[in-house]
Amino acid sequence: MSDVGPSSLFRSVETGDLDTVRSLLDADRKLVSAYGGVSYWRGSCTALQLAVEHGNREMVELLLDRGADVNDKAELTNWAPLHLALKNGPLAEYLLARGSRMDIHAAAGLGDLASMQAIAAQSPDAIHARGPDGATPLHFAATVEVAAWLLDRGADIEVRDQDHGMTPLAWQSSNREIASLLMARGASVENPFLAAAVGDAASLRVFLDSDPSLIHATTAEGDYYGAGATLLHVAARNGHCEAVSLLWKGALQPTREAVGAM
Repeated sequence: MSDVGPSSLFRSVETGDLDTVRSLLDADRKLVSAYGGVSYWRGSCTALQLAVEHGNREMVELLLDRGADVNDKAELTNWAPLHLALKNGPLAEYLLARGSRMDIHAAAGLGDLASMQAIAAQSPDAIHARGPDGATPLHFAATVEVAAWLLDRGADIEVRDQDHGMTPLAWQSSNREIASLLMARGASVENPFLAAAVGDAASLRVFLDSDPSLIHATTAEGDYYGAGATLLHVAARNGHCEAVSLLWKGALQPTREAVGAM
C-alpha cells in the first residue's frame, strides 16, 4: 500500500471505508493518533473526531479499539469526540461508556442538569468556562431548564464565542424554546439575519425600515446561516411564518434605490 498517511486515513473515514481504515492502521498503528486537515475544520482533527462527526458508530468503535484517545481534542477549536456527538444521543452514550469525560459543556449539550450541578458545585466558575470554539455552557444548552439554570447563576447572555464571535442567541437560533427564553431575558437581536432566524418580525421591520436593500442581502461563504442565503431563506428554514410573510411582501417591492433610479 503506497499511501499510508493521514490523508488516506481521513478520506477512508469520511467515506466509511472500514476495510481500508483497518489496513492503514495495520500498516501504521500511530496513524490512529495523527492530526490531519479537513477543508471545513479550522485547524486539524483526528480520525476519531471525524468519524464521530459523521455519526459512524462502526468506524468510531474500530478507531477506539485500535487505540484512539476518546478524550483527544481538535487543535485550535477544542472539540472532543463527545462534544461532536451531542446531537446523537446513542453515540454520546457509547462514547461515555468508552471513557469520555463529561465536562460542563457536554453536560449542557446533553441537557444533563444533574452533571452540571455536580461540576459547578466543585468549580462555581465552570458556568463561565470556555469550551469548544471558545463558547460557554450557555451556548451549548440543550434545554430551557439548562439555559434558565445557567442564567439564574449569572451566565452572561451576551458573551461571544471566541471562534465566530457569536452570542448564545445566535447559537440557539434554531431552537425556538431556548431562543424565546434568551430574548425574554434580554438577549440582543443584533442583526437582521439573527432576527430572521429567531422569527423576530418586529426587529426585522426596524432593520428593513432603516435599510430596505437588506431584503436582497445574502450571506457569505462560511457564514453560520449558509452561503448565499437571504433573510427569507433563513426565516423559512426555521419555520417562522410571520417573518416569512413580512419578507416575502418586502421582496416583491422595489427598493428605494431602484425607485430613485426610475
